[in-house]
Amino acid sequence: MKPRILFFLIFFLALSVINFGAIYSYGSLESNILEERVLEHLRTTAQSRANHIEDFISEHKSQVLIAATHQELSNEELREIKKISGSFYEIFVLDSNGKIITSSEESHIGEDKSGDDYFVNVIKEGYVKNAYYSETTKFYFIAISVPQGENILVAKIKLDLLDEITRDRNGLGETGEVYFINKEGYMLSSSRFKEGVILREKVDGQGARQCFEPHGQEEYHKAIEYKDYRDISVYGVYYKINEFDWCVLVEIDKAEIQGKIRGDNCFELLITSLVVSLGGVISGTLFWIFVLKGKRKKK
Repeated sequence: MKPRILFFLIFFLALSVINFGAIYSYGSLESNILEERVLEHLRTTAQSRANHIEDFISEHKSQVLIAATHQELSNEELREIKKISGSFYEIFVLDSNGKIITSSEESHIGEDKSGDDYFVNVIKEGYVKNAYYSETTKFYFIAISVPQGENILVAKIKLDLLDEITRDRNGLGETGEVYFINKEGYMLSSSRFKEGVILREKVDGQGARQCFEPHGQEEYHKAIEYKDYRDISVYGVYYKINEFDWCVLVEIDKAEIQGKIRGDNCFELLITSLVVSLGGVISGTLFWIFVLKGKRKKK
């Protein structure tokens, strides 16, 4: 084999090795960047949904506290408050014995609520009764109660309104979902994959368990891999709502993330490979023409 041809083959082989190494390094870096982008979106989604839930309840607690500044509230006035709020399913007043004395739903007047949490646990700053199911209405509620002189003012809010916050799955692909659970691990919002999960489906994955463990706030944003309530491997982020002992979880199937990374990476690597290879061919050709051919002419 002629020295010039051998030299060119060695040059082209070295260029190919460099090309492969560059593409492999680029692919690994790009995979890490894509994965981090997905996980960062999970973190920001978890925090924003948790903040939204906290703001929603805080706003409605303020409304009840303002309404409680009135010494007396008639049925008509309670109906007007309910109308203005747009979120209250029912608002009523309990006397010191726990009986309803006025209500936006007059048919409930006289009912005894002395054993209910919103009567027993009421505090000056306002008490939020955790999610519960009403056998009477067949709806899920939370309830806010505040003192009103010697009486107690109570507002009931359908859990559906909080569920609307978590049903926004923008940017979470085909398998991503947002939901929140109580301290016992039961789901308080709907599932993307199952029906009838509220206060029935218990979540016992690593994310749910860690969320209620005592640790610093910085841990809440850590994306971890675990099996979800469907026994599917997911990447998840949790965020604790301390005031209500709730936890917001944002999860997406591990397979979807890996598939997206592989798909995006294949395209990026193909383009990079073509560009680098084309550059190598052009460089090699120019080297052949101007260097090796030039030496040949001088001889």
